[in-house]
Amino acid sequence: MLNKYLAIAVLCLSFTACKKKEEKAPEAKPTEATKPADKPADKPADKPADKPAAGKTIANADEYTKLGMEMMEKMTAIFADAGKDCDKLATNLTKFIDENQGMKEATEAFEKANPDVKKAFDEKAKASMEKFMQAAGPAMEACKDHAGLKTAMEKMGG
Repeated sequence: MLNKYLAIAVLCLSFTACKKKEEKAPEAKPTEATKPADKPADKPADKPADKPAAGKTIANADEYTKLGMEMMEKMTAIFADAGKDCDKLATNLTKFIDENQGMKEATEAFEKANPDVKKAFDEKAKASMEKFMQAAGPAMEACKDHAGLKTAMEKMGG
């Protein structure tokens, strides 16, 4: 989950495609009436994830979604706060990566044990993702050649 959004930021850094992505025509969104109802009884139980090295674990899909939304909000705030100040962005993003390494490992372990959880999260996070892209796009374009930001992205795994 978090890795997907970090990867998008990396792609924006590599290809400066954020503006082009924003210009894309919006897709039709299903309404509540057209969405299929969730069937909790048919849904398999979340599998516990293997415990990552940092010792953090995610218990279930609800916790995964909650944590993912929190991480998305934090990432959006980092990009929005830095604006086009590349040094500030690199510093704050590096700090975020360092502070959340255990969470990154926990989400990866949970996703490995529960492959369908990413799709469900992506659906729930569409509005947050749009906010993230609006904040990250201009910063990533302005800072595409910034050595500190490139280092942060590499540290993130991008």
